[in-house]
Amino acid sequence: MLTKPDSRPDTDSRSVNVRARTAPARWQHLPYAVIVAGVLAGLAWIGLGTRQVKAGMLTVAVALLVAAVTRLVLPERQAGLLVSRHRVTDVVTMAFLGAAIMVVVLVLPRAA
Repeated sequence: MLTKPDSRPDTDSRSVNVRARTAPARWQHLPYAVIVAGVLAGLAWIGLGTRQVKAGMLTVAVALLVAAVTRLVLPERQAGLLVSRHRVTDVVTMAFLGAAIMVVVLVLPRAA
C-alpha cells in the first residue's frame, strides 16, 4: 500500500464536517434584508416631506418590532445578521426601540 487511506484530504472527516457547519445557508441573511428594507422604506417615506413623517416613523417602528419577533422565533443559525448578542438582549433591545418609536409616533401632533 503506497498511502494510508486516512492521509488523503478528501477522506478527512474533520475538515469536511467543519466546512459543512461553517458554510452559510443560502437564505440565512434574508430576515435581516427584509428588516433593513422596511427601515429604509420608512426613512425614504420620511424624506418625502413633513406630512409623511408620521407614516414613515410608523413603518420604522413596525420594522423594528418585526425584527424583535423574528429574532425571538428563528434559531440563531437562521436569524443571520439579526444575531448580535444573546437572544434576550437582542429581542428586548429591538422591541424597546420599536415601542419607543411607536409611542413617539402616537404622541406627535398631526401635520397641518
